[in-house]
Amino acid sequence: MTEIETARAQLDAGNLDAAEASCRAILRGAQDAKPQALCILGIVALLRKSYPEAVELFAEALQEGYVADTLILNNYGEACRRLGRLDEAFECFSKALHLDTQQPYTYFNIALIRRVQGNARESEHYFRLAF
Repeated sequence: MTEIETARAQLDAGNLDAAEASCRAILRGAQDAKPQALCILGIVALLRKSYPEAVELFAEALQEGYVADTLILNNYGEACRRLGRLDEAFECFSKALHLDTQQPYTYFNIALIRRVQGNARESEHYFRLAF
């Protein structure tokens, strides 16, 4: 198992401290796994409700070459939403939806944004698509 696979397994097991430590060790060494380590650190920050840190880590992961997928885009969008950065959040969720139209949580996230923005009709449309 590679270092990044170990960090991912630790994250999946809910061991945030171990996942963070593994990722920090990766960042001190092998640069080929840097984007993945930054993404995992972003998820750890999001789970710890450190939303500004999560946004920074997701942005850096993408800048470092992490391929934009629904995982990072939905998590990045959620961190932005929690900070009240609704336009950025909507952009992330829209990109995630463009990549995969079969993920109900993406529709749900867009519905939340539209509701907060006062667009009840569009929010209801996305809620229905989510379920």
